[in-house]
Amino acid sequence: MLKIFVGLISGLALSAYAFAQDLPASVTEPYAHFLRAVNAGDDEAAAQAAQAALSAAQSASVDAGTLAVFAENAAVYAVQTDDLKRGMELYAQSAELHETAGSEPLIIAARWRFAAEAAYRAGEDNKARRFGDAAGDRLEQMDGSAERDYELSRARGVQAQAAWRQGDVRTGGARAKESFEAWSQTGLDYRLDHAAFAFYAGVSEAVERADANAAYWFSAAHWTFCGLDFEGDTVRIAHAWLGYARRELSEIERARLSDRITAAGFDQPSYPSDCVGDGHSRRGEARPWDIDARPIERRAPSYPRQAQGARLDGIVLVEFDIDAAGQAEDIEVLYSVPHSIFGEAAARAVRRWRYEPATRDGAAVRRPDMIAQFRFRIED
Repeated sequence: MLKIFVGLISGLALSAYAFAQDLPASVTEPYAHFLRAVNAGDDEAAAQAAQAALSAAQSASVDAGTLAVFAENAAVYAVQTDDLKRGMELYAQSAELHETAGSEPLIIAARWRFAAEAAYRAGEDNKARRFGDAAGDRLEQMDGSAERDYELSRARGVQAQAAWRQGDVRTGGARAKESFEAWSQTGLDYRLDHAAFAFYAGVSEAVERADANAAYWFSAAHWTFCGLDFEGDTVRIAHAWLGYARRELSEIERARLSDRITAAGFDQPSYPSDCVGDGHSRRGEARPWDIDARPIERRAPSYPRQAQGARLDGIVLVEFDIDAAGQAEDIEVLYSVPHSIFGEAAARAVRRWRYEPATRDGAAVRRPDMIAQFRFRIED
């Protein structure tokens, strides 16, 4: 990201050089120091000189368009030197100055997006979401183009990350969906963050009890992870959740899901999938039963008291085995949002579950890799 910023600002700096001759010496001198520092690769000196040039330009009451360039120069090198909060503020200032100067909407939106990304990296999630809205709202009013879709995807993506980090699953999922869909219009290859955004969208749809939509977005996540040859726990979790969501659908719903996946260009992942090696299984065991385990007692978990004050909704995916006596063991919380306390509550409930064990040739056998999903809603 920083390299993109620097490359962009180098062009703006050259533009600024063209009009520097019309500025007072109080501005051109620190600006010349800035250019020398940039050429020397001295980021610290460039950051200081860029700020000095901006301050001098403000004192000289230069026009908004020129100030926007100086503010952006300072923003780039503030971020480059890890002064992220200052970079965030300067990008927002640059966006406002571009607004005043009547710059093109795409330019203004991009500066708000830069501000959002700096805010997210600085841990300022509320500002990241607000700056992302400033970018996204402008972009959504523009006609479609690859450049517009790229900016919209990046703006909604940083909002998704900020919302997810705050535990706002619904908004995070909605923004993630918008980011993924906008990127799909750019013609560019998907990246790892888009696989994560599809996963976020799947989780948020699961929270809303929209199993068909959840299965679609987990399919998109799985397909994107596979296309990137990414290996990790998230791939296994997405695959396991996809399998669970599909099993919740009727035959008609599965057929519609298949058509939707094909229309979107996503290859339907097989089950088990080569992408995750051993399928969704933790150990890759062959199916050891001919009659599956059947539940006898499965009480739902209680809503965690620690979450009552915050009135949070949550969702959890759990994987576990059923032993030959019909008891759950090897319980693993695959995913728990927005807090781990929901996973702890789900795991406690599963430990009390009882099953008729799976059998093979009439004998009780272990049944590995059971999947259960739990939704926690305060009104429930």
